[in-house]
Amino acid sequence: MEVAEIAQWVGVDRDTVWSVVRNEDGDDLAEDQIYLDGKRGHIINVDALKNIRPFVKGEPMDDDQWLRYGSSVSDDEYDSEEEIEMEYIRSSPVAAPRRHRRDEDAPGDPEHMFEEVEESSPGPEPSPSSASPPASSTVYSNTVPHSPLTTRTKMDGAIATFVRGLGGGPSDQLLEVFCDMEIDSAERLDWLCQQEGDYWEDVKDYMLQKGVKLFHWLVVKKGLRERAAALAASSELKT
Repeated sequence: MEVAEIAQWVGVDRDTVWSVVRNEDGDDLAEDQIYLDGKRGHIINVDALKNIRPFVKGEPMDDDQWLRYGSSVSDDEYDSEEEIEMEYIRSSPVAAPRRHRRDEDAPGDPEHMFEEVEESSPGPEPSPSSASPPASSTVYSNTVPHSPLTTRTKMDGAIATFVRGLGGGPSDQLLEVFCDMEIDSAERLDWLCQQEGDYWEDVKDYMLQKGVKLFHWLVVKKGLRERAAALAASSELKT
């Protein structure tokens, strides 16, 4: 290669290239020859570098492109729900102590958080006076749209206090989802806290369908779990 080509390729001026060629820095030419002879190390084939395409910053992708490329990524490349919960949710400093609080943390305390739920088939709408709503009260029916204004007016203040006490989450969005699930009183919230297993998976799936982020669902789950622990502790004290 010509000196000018080398200078252009490396991004230096010609004088710098000539300085190296003339060994003005006193480099060990004998050692260099060992590399040139292939006796030590690997020599880059500079001519082959001509075929390498230069890196060019890509243009921003539109929504269709993002969905097309994003959908090809395996779920295994993301943290699992258990990993997120272990790292960011269960390890939070407010989680442990609250399980041992006494009746000042009784149901309805503004600083509680969530656990798990079970889907059920559609059934009749429960009576507002029901203290322990049947599974059908949380059937997530899309057949009858809920009006945010009319639904929220029927909600017990304990629900809003509970949701806002979770901290950091989209309170308004979560309140709407609770309205849709007909969890509109402290009694129904307590009932929800005491459910287990697949029911919680159904609640999670429903929340995600409604646009709640997985991290916020885990925060909700933590709150329900803590509220359930407080209910159990309160029950033990009464007995």
